[in-house]
Amino acid sequence: MEDQSQFPLEMIIADVTKAIKSVNNRSEETDVEDVDESLSLALDLLHDRIEKGNYASKFEYFVRTDRSRLERKRIPWNREMEAVDEFSSWDRDISGREQLEEALSKIQKNIKGLSNPHDNPVKYADLLSKSGDLLIRLGRSDEGISAIIKSIDLNPLYKDNSSLKFNTIGSAYARADKWLDAVEYFQKSIEVRIEIPFSKMFDPDYFMRDDLRIKTASEDVAAEFQMLGAILDTRFGNYEEAIKMYETAIRLCPTNDYTYSLHFSAGSCYGLLANFTKAILHFGEGIKNAPEVLYQYPYFAVALADIGRAEDGIKLLKELES
Repeated sequence: MEDQSQFPLEMIIADVTKAIKSVNNRSEETDVEDVDESLSLALDLLHDRIEKGNYASKFEYFVRTDRSRLERKRIPWNREMEAVDEFSSWDRDISGREQLEEALSKIQKNIKGLSNPHDNPVKYADLLSKSGDLLIRLGRSDEGISAIIKSIDLNPLYKDNSSLKFNTIGSAYARADKWLDAVEYFQKSIEVRIEIPFSKMFDPDYFMRDDLRIKTASEDVAAEFQMLGAILDTRFGNYEEAIKMYETAIRLCPTNDYTYSLHFSAGSCYGLLANFTKAILHFGEGIKNAPEVLYQYPYFAVALADIGRAEDGIKLLKELES
């Protein structure tokens, strides 16, 4: 059992109870997408713990089962996963190899039809970028990334903005499922944006919010840290490093519209590392931040069970159901 001597658990439970009451009293819609199965699974696990005395941790099983179920239904389980999933085509309607080949052929003909591509670099860059995306989807990732990098070099938008350039290359690698390369380029993008070595960004004495560069770029940089966390979490299972990314993003934007999701993701990673007090702290903050996002509550309840408070978890979920 973790040391809970400095852990404000009762206050967190009270805050979550208050959040549930506010949700139940709302007339407007809440975020209920596919949450019923998560609630049902969480309640089953908590009842099993109490009725059968099965005290083994249920958190990892719950997270993996819930994520697998949502993946099968092609529903992102959090905002970060949704962002990772966005690394797909510029045209989602194109599917199937024949259609992809046909679309690529048309674009390549358009490229050849330019009498002098360098007379219209923006159009040329756009065509190259689209062809690169299609090449990646056809499994020709090296050719695709090469085309995208060439398109960046041609486009005047990127001429004096190497941060945007690195971010775009990182996105191209992500679309090609080359996640290590994607991480490298997202890190480069962050370094250029705020002129701080990446390794220093996790030192609170060095990386301060009152730095003007960080203040002006904080939302964009937080989004990149969020993406890095999502990749490390969902693609590599490197929860320790993912937590560093999520918590840095929270430090940059503590009250942003998506802060609740960062807390949820950090809490999930802590839970998967069996650090349930930290998980509960983050889930509690996320719920306070966005009580209407219902998928947070089952995770909070299952984490409660793993510190011996399954009854409280059941009570909270029953109140949410009513």
